[in-house]
Amino acid sequence: MGPSVTLDQLMWTLHKPSIKAEPSSMVSSRSAVIIWCHGTLVAEKCVLHEEGSQKPWGTQTPEKPENKAKFSIPSVTQQHGGQYRCYCYSSAGWSERSDTLEIVVTGIYYYNKPSVTPNSTVHSGDNVTLLCQSTFKVDTFILSKEGAAHQPQRLKSKSEASEFQAEFSMSAVTSDLSGTYRCYGSRDSSHYLLSHASDPVELTVSGFFGASSLPPSRPIPTDVTSVTSLSTTADSEIQDHTVENLIRMGFAVMILIVLGILVIEDWGSQRRAQRALRTQTASKRERERERKRERERETEA
Repeated sequence: MGPSVTLDQLMWTLHKPSIKAEPSSMVSSRSAVIIWCHGTLVAEKCVLHEEGSQKPWGTQTPEKPENKAKFSIPSVTQQHGGQYRCYCYSSAGWSERSDTLEIVVTGIYYYNKPSVTPNSTVHSGDNVTLLCQSTFKVDTFILSKEGAAHQPQRLKSKSEASEFQAEFSMSAVTSDLSGTYRCYGSRDSSHYLLSHASDPVELTVSGFFGASSLPPSRPIPTDVTSVTSLSTTADSEIQDHTVENLIRMGFAVMILIVLGILVIEDWGSQRRAQRALRTQTASKRERERERKRERERETEA
């Protein structure tokens, strides 16, 4: 009988698979989503597991030639919100678990429907703040960029003047941040269940820094249930440095002017001194010639 192989010896013999949701990990209620688990060439089965569950969510055979296992959810409900990971196995052993995929379900809360705000164009290098707010209680705001591969941003809400709000700040923006943004609200009791999406806010970042342009003013929400507004501010530190540089340049110009005046006065003084010296020399020579002529006349007499 050959040596036995333990489960620990079989674990992690395959490369870690990747996990992805299609079309997005942010799914509206009652819509369809596909979770793909991309294993290695030798993977025979892939298992999808939801965090907190005692049993696997499902097991699928990877499709060739991409070696991706397909887990379909035809109609998403509240129960599908959560964290998912997958792993694969073959006769050689098990793979490491994939990174975590968060599935969040939108359209659960009907009281938090936001209103649209004006679209905005900003310049590369500006600071941008996206403001999510609601008159209803929201524990966490979620900001999502349409088509972004990364997970949406989350911020705890703050209560301001009977409103709940969160400010998503982006400093020194680039053209990569141009796109369509939406805001959602969630409660702590249901972390992966979100409100309906806000109307879209378009952010356009031009490819140059508009230091000479005045930044757009912060729009005032026109609806008491407004959840998304946009404000843009130029970099105040850059403005401060610009003022300081202008002051320094002014002092430098004044110093140069004073130095120029002193140089001109010194040059004029030297010219006057030279003229006076030449006049004195000429007068002395004239007196000497006059004395010489007087001596000659006395000698002749």
